[in-house]
Amino acid sequence: MMNDGLLNELANFYDTFHEEYRKMMDEELNNFVKDTWDKGIFQCIGFKEFRNFLQLDREVRNVIDDPKTKKTVEKGVELLGCSNRQYARRQNKWIKYRCLVNDRDTPPLYKLDVTNLEQWASKISPLALHIVENFLHNRKPTLLDVEPKIEPKFRGNLRLNRKCDVCEGKIMNGIGWDVHEKSWAHRQNLRKRKKLLEEVCQTLDFLLEGVSICQTIYRKKSVGDITALPFIMCCTNCFFWLIYGFLKNERTIINVNIVGFALQLSYVLFYYAYAKHKRIVNLQVVCAIVFSCLGLAHVKFSGYSMQSLIDHTGSVCLLLNVLNFASPLVTLKEVLNRKSTESISFALCAANLLVSAQWFLYGILVDDIYMKVPNFLGLILTLVQLSLFAMYPLKSSIGRSKK
Repeated sequence: MMNDGLLNELANFYDTFHEEYRKMMDEELNNFVKDTWDKGIFQCIGFKEFRNFLQLDREVRNVIDDPKTKKTVEKGVELLGCSNRQYARRQNKWIKYRCLVNDRDTPPLYKLDVTNLEQWASKISPLALHIVENFLHNRKPTLLDVEPKIEPKFRGNLRLNRKCDVCEGKIMNGIGWDVHEKSWAHRQNLRKRKKLLEEVCQTLDFLLEGVSICQTIYRKKSVGDITALPFIMCCTNCFFWLIYGFLKNERTIINVNIVGFALQLSYVLFYYAYAKHKRIVNLQVVCAIVFSCLGLAHVKFSGYSMQSLIDHTGSVCLLLNVLNFASPLVTLKEVLNRKSTESISFALCAANLLVSAQWFLYGILVDDIYMKVPNFLGLILTLVQLSLFAMYPLKSSIGRSKK
């Protein structure tokens, strides 16, 4: 390469490039020259190694016998050899793992002995060009002493694009897909997806806890001491989390809260059908509807930026989540007076504890403050509620004494 005029070619390109640029932006040339070494052709092998040589004054650069120039050229040649060796090792790895495998498409590969560089111009280079030219024209090389080291194999089904639903990325062909499936990143995303699926399932289990309460109401044909506020709060909570999920485009939050909103709404309607004193329930439902409409109108017509809307809705979700976890405590006065936890659902409190713990961990995982704070407070509130069951029995002690 040196004998074929590498230095002259590099110097001519370097000088021509900067002379043309000087005509356009002379005052910014120095800054531009400094930046160009980090991009484009100046990062190619053969340029970056001779940077110090090219930056010499043209008069000094043209005197090859000058000690400074000679030392700079020798340093560049040394760096060029090192870069070529590194490049050759990378190419060998690429050929080994991308071409020399049995389960993917491979082109015909020919082995050429390039150890004797003195034969490069006479034998190696013409032979390589002959092979490449015939390959590009879909012909077999006509030189009799050239035989493919590995015969080509074409497996069309491995050329199909495959999309990883876990990592949301496209993987080309079969071998790439196999490598991706075994990668640490894919396995990590798969573990996160499984953990998230478990949390979603347990959240839905929590939302279905209302079924047992509805069964109790149906069996007694009366709501008794059970309050509708937990159902109404949970329904409103799901509605605002649904808005939050749409704003952040989080499919997990959207899917869970669509189901949750539908279930909680059905619980409210069922409770209302068996409630004898509907005035308080009507007031609670109207307040929830008005509050939900105001929140939706704020998102649709306020004109705030997307991030501001996410923050506003997240703050409302935070407040509602805490109120939702605290809603069973609305009967705390009655529990203390009657010394009975009959008006509180143990299953609902236990489910609250489990769900708040898991969504708190999920909030840490996705680093969402609006999921971490309310679920942490929910943990504390549900622990307080469960402590009441340790202090008081399910049946009223006052009722037993009267009997």
